[in-house]
Amino acid sequence: MAYISHEQLMLAIETRWPHLVHGEDYVVAHQLDPQTGKHGADAFILRWQAEGIPKPALAPLLDEARSLLPVYMANNVRQQRDTLLSGSDWTMGHDSPEDKRPAWAEYRQALRDVPEQPGFPADVDWPEKPA
Repeated sequence: MAYISHEQLMLAIETRWPHLVHGEDYVVAHQLDPQTGKHGADAFILRWQAEGIPKPALAPLLDEARSLLPVYMANNVRQQRDTLLSGSDWTMGHDSPEDKRPAWAEYRQALRDVPEQPGFPADVDWPEKPA
């Protein structure tokens, strides 16, 4: 069974209350199984101190987190893609090897096109870095 992580619960909270800041207005956490170190239960609200907003019931937030799973997954894939793009910025500089630029430009465009893939965000075909 896949449990709702603290990142997923944070997304549900931030969707309802975009002005709240984790660590200041609220803190979420999750228990880990001591044997495996993996999530042992759904995340929960450890502390709620959002001024003027009563602490919400957890069950509806967990349901919202489940419904936001595609958004959560898409955000993670985009972050990974952005990291790969940033890591290849050097290839487009004027001091990079001119003969290598076309292959790197093609790779970078394929990275930009990742969200357009039919299986996105659950099934991504990552392009290979040029040699």
